[in-house]
Amino acid sequence: MPSMRRKGVETCEKEINNFNMTKQKNEEENQKNFFKFLKYIVLISIVVSGGFTFLLNKLGISQTFSKSYFLTFIVIAFIVSFFYINRVKERIAKDSRIAYVYILIMLQIAVIALISSPLFFWKQINVIYGFDFFLLGSFCLILAYIFNKKIDKLEKQGGMVLYKTKLGMKIIDTFSKRFAKILKPIQYVIVVVGYFLMAAVLWLLVEQTYIYFKLFDAFSEVVSGPPVMLLLPYAPDIFGYSTVLPPLYFTTFIIAFLIAVVPHEFSHGIFARLNKIKIKSTGFAFLGPILGAFVEQDEKQMEKAKKFPQLSILAAGTFANLIVGIIFALVMWLFFVSAFAPAGMKFNTYALSQINLDDATSVESVSNGLFLTKIIYNNETYYSSLDLGEISDKNGLAIVYDDSPALRAGIPIGSAITEFDGVKITSYEELAGAIKSHSPGDEVKIVTVKQTGIRDVTPEKVEHIVELDEREGDAFLGIGIIPLDDSAGSLKYVMPFVSKVKDPFIFYESTIGEIGWFVYFVLWWIVFISIAISLFNMLPLGILDGGRFFYLTIWGITGREVWGKRAYKFITWFIIAILLLMMSRWVVGFF
Repeated sequence: MPSMRRKGVETCEKEINNFNMTKQKNEEENQKNFFKFLKYIVLISIVVSGGFTFLLNKLGISQTFSKSYFLTFIVIAFIVSFFYINRVKERIAKDSRIAYVYILIMLQIAVIALISSPLFFWKQINVIYGFDFFLLGSFCLILAYIFNKKIDKLEKQGGMVLYKTKLGMKIIDTFSKRFAKILKPIQYVIVVVGYFLMAAVLWLLVEQTYIYFKLFDAFSEVVSGPPVMLLLPYAPDIFGYSTVLPPLYFTTFIIAFLIAVVPHEFSHGIFARLNKIKIKSTGFAFLGPILGAFVEQDEKQMEKAKKFPQLSILAAGTFANLIVGIIFALVMWLFFVSAFAPAGMKFNTYALSQINLDDATSVESVSNGLFLTKIIYNNETYYSSLDLGEISDKNGLAIVYDDSPALRAGIPIGSAITEFDGVKITSYEELAGAIKSHSPGDEVKIVTVKQTGIRDVTPEKVEHIVELDEREGDAFLGIGIIPLDDSAGSLKYVMPFVSKVKDPFIFYESTIGEIGWFVYFVLWWIVFISIAISLFNMLPLGILDGGRFFYLTIWGITGREVWGKRAYKFITWFIIAILLLMMSRWVVGFF
């Protein structure tokens, strides 16, 4: 009997071993199939779509067919991928981290389809976009490979996937020890700046919400996108901000992201070590398509620490971003003054007069390329770009455009005058001098450009033949400048600094070609993202540093933790309500 039992046990052990070996082989086979699938899809994508695209372009097929091709390719790629994922669904069900690998592969396939699509060529996307899409696809491919190879290093926390490393931990430790005497007093500055940033971002949030509702129609005419958007590559294009924000290439995003995030997370780590709190790991975080970084400290030690050290650690990251933003703003200023030169003077209004519409004898719509309303008043001609109901007040008075040479010539408001009768114009003073050197009745050639948005850095030049009028004995063109309304929103905080570097009424040209604009926009995004992170991260929301910062502050002031929790919950829901309110207004306006 004992021998039979031993045989039974041995048989069971063999079956278990065989089962484990079979399971391991299946997993290895799945992994091999994964890479086979990846290679086949990539190769087939490039060869088939590349050759097909070449053929379509040679034949001059229509854009409708081009779009159909692009969409069909994406659909087929996703269907094929879905069936493959269905084959390995047990592996995904067992470890949801695997899904992130396939998401990255899908994105990479989409990039290949976009690059190879005839639509890509017909839209004449420049070399920068082509290079950028290639980098994005390569980045997704590399991440998919790393994720698949280093799956054990991935850790799922809620909806996020963390890739944990030990990268930079020695630097953090060494820096905190070597500069401890300097860093300790800086903690007080960091906490004060943290409170300032929290107050500033709350004030801006409330103020911008009020302005958004008040000026919604005007805002909607400029941008079609939502008031809140994810800051991802190509986000300004996707969300309808392409006229007011520079292009956010993937390359630009990665550069700005690393410059903003690395100091942020290292600062958390440095001040954690300064206060004897252990750093367990560093790494990258992925929340769907959103890329992030982290420094993981020992939470138990963090909770046991006194409130002030906790506050300094929490605010250290935003403080670092603020410093980085200021430094790169100076770099951007130095680069701009050295690589750009004034090349024209912008105007934002024609000559204006005030009239009483009740005494107007004739009103009619005219085009002239400007779509104006023509008004006859006291035998004089005036124009308005608005309907009469919009321009008149309760007394019938209205501000209207004079019948000026610039208006009659069809020079649109917002244009920049680059030449006046052969004289290069770079400032308002130069234009005024050029006009003064002529006599009323003179015919002059005026060269203008009109930018369609911040990205239109090389607008087309247009020539106008204009006969100058007379006013008070001098030659008169009939244009002017109304100072920008910087009293509303964040403009009143930004414009005084911006105008010292880049005059909003001057048209600039890069002295080093398009590369100058590319570098300028990269620097612009570094500054913007750094400052945005420093402000946004201090919002008292649960998932942000500002949430815990606010909670500890209320707890410290009241001496009761329960009050801190209540205040923290209230402010969190208050902020969420404001954001939802703005989004709901956009949705209603959109439809």
